[in-house]
Amino acid sequence: MENYPNADFAKVGDFLILPMDNPPHFTERVADWVLSITPAPEDAPIYEALKSVANSDIKIVAAIPEQVRLLTQNNEIMADMPNEVRGLLQFAARRVQWASTSLSLQDILNGKPMPDVLLTIKTTRASDARMLRSMLEQLIEFGINTARFAMEQQMRQVREFDTEVTPAMALATSPMMFSFAKGFLRTLLPDVEEDKLVFRAKGGTMSSQVTVGTIGVGVALLLPAVQAAREAARRMQCANHIKQIVLALHNYHDAYNTFPPLYTVDANGRPLHSWRVLILPFIEQQGLYDAIRLDEPWDSAHNSQFHNQVPSVFRCPSNPQGGTSYVAIAGEVFVPATVANRGTKGLVDITDGTSNTLAIVEVNDTFNWMTPMGNITLEELIEGFGRGGRVGSYHPGGMNVGLFDGSVRFISNTIDRTILRALGTRAGGESVSIP
Repeated sequence: MENYPNADFAKVGDFLILPMDNPPHFTERVADWVLSITPAPEDAPIYEALKSVANSDIKIVAAIPEQVRLLTQNNEIMADMPNEVRGLLQFAARRVQWASTSLSLQDILNGKPMPDVLLTIKTTRASDARMLRSMLEQLIEFGINTARFAMEQQMRQVREFDTEVTPAMALATSPMMFSFAKGFLRTLLPDVEEDKLVFRAKGGTMSSQVTVGTIGVGVALLLPAVQAAREAARRMQCANHIKQIVLALHNYHDAYNTFPPLYTVDANGRPLHSWRVLILPFIEQQGLYDAIRLDEPWDSAHNSQFHNQVPSVFRCPSNPQGGTSYVAIAGEVFVPATVANRGTKGLVDITDGTSNTLAIVEVNDTFNWMTPMGNITLEELIEGFGRGGRVGSYHPGGMNVGLFDGSVRFISNTIDRTILRALGTRAGGESVSIP
């Protein structure tokens, strides 16, 4: 350092800080200085890491600080991690001394191949390097098996709800896909070179093109399949929410011998509260129900404090906005209360049969769960479903609906409008079923 009195850098602990506004030739001076340290101090492995990438334009090096080692020994922090992950982190924290990677700007600018060595991890001794690679291999096996188990669980639940299994979903859970993923991940494992793990990429060679191609094919196959499986899981969870809502409606009916009104009104006929608020005691939300002032509007100063306390059962997992998108069909079973009467209907009024009458449907919209507004009419459902706009759902291809018998079905955007109208009426005299 004494050889460069005008050098604009600072040494902080084991790190050399180089400001971005230094002239390009200063990089060479830093490299010369690092190489001049022989041998590197035993208590500063960062110097050895710097020397390993000294002739590169961009250097990224790191030593494992003592704080990280202590962190991995904290049982409270590590308790929730799988054994395979926890063991790998704890072993690496004890046995890894430093890691380095490098990149040549000139090679990039001149179109030359990328450096072969992308990442080097230095361990305490050769046996530690071999053990660390073995643990990485076991982690791949654990990850693939965990993903496969989760996917199979989701598929079982999808079939329980009679949800259509798409080709992408079937591909995501096929043995071939998991075998491909395992083989691909194993190609990313590092080589062991004495006490180091070296992750390599052959720049500009056919092998790198094959590797890139393999990655591209893997992503192209896996990503749509995983996304489809995730959406299937969300749609299944959405169906479960609707089932709970219909069950709550029946429990309300058992208590009051009628279904809840579409919304309640005050003495002047002004809407107060949605049917969703009225069924709170029947979805294990008695505390929230008791806290709401039912004689005040839903958006009064007091009641507004509960607007963001959305019960999870009112939220579709595919809805990214966080409100509710579950509505009732106004004017059939659910009718507004009036000043003179509650204006509600019961099971005896559903003469078409509970298995042929819609109770709850989704909309491609988001609104506050407490508002008495937001429901749709039968005509809005028939005219708008599957044609964009508000009527529909956040699920591709159709929407979940709950029938008054407690079943939940997924209806396609292409459903015949005659069937949809028949399902929407409670006493139309039709006899239809969801295709």
